[in-house]
Amino acid sequence: TTSQLPETTTRPAPTHDEIVEAYVNEVSKKIDSLMEENPENVSVSYTLYDMDGNGTPELIIKWGSSEDTYQVTFFIYDEFGTKVPSDGSSGENANFAYDSSKNQFVLAYSNMYKGELYWMNYEEWDKDTVPHEEFTYNSDETFETKMAEFNVEWLPFARYTYSSEGELTWVYRVVNGGLEFDEIAGRDFSFIYNYDF
Repeated sequence: TTSQLPETTTRPAPTHDEIVEAYVNEVSKKIDSLMEENPENVSVSYTLYDMDGNGTPELIIKWGSSEDTYQVTFFIYDEFGTKVPSDGSSGENANFAYDSSKNQFVLAYSNMYKGELYWMNYEEWDKDTVPHEEFTYNSDETFETKMAEFNVEWLPFARYTYSSEGELTWVYRVVNGGLEFDEIAGRDFSFIYNYDF
């Protein structure tokens, strides 16, 4: 008699369009959830970054209704669908950056002339256990100048807001080390649709 190995189940890698639609769906769900909780003040910032170098970016969302309630959630999309490896890291005073020398995603925190940088990687998503640097700076320095000392630069991102002033999407781009933005009325996902990967 010959024993047979069980057939392995393989699934095709997700297409570009499947990944894009999955991420648009996740951002939409987060916006809708916050609208139900606190329709007077909603903020959802998001960026894409390929944390494991496999050619498929991960989705990182900063969400909440006020600075002291912001949280950061990471999303992965692969042949098995969307996964959430980390949910609920503090997003207070956090922005999206990366280490240009290591090609590594960085959460950058800045408040009252104090800065913190957390080098996040695909295997470790908890900012309390990853390598980090803390520093201070004064009125003669900028946060970007201090980041540059660690080879850290801003990432482009988008930010959706809903408040008494209306519904807006801000699409940020990096220009000369700083950030500039386009303001778009309504809920707009051009940042994800136009992301090149």
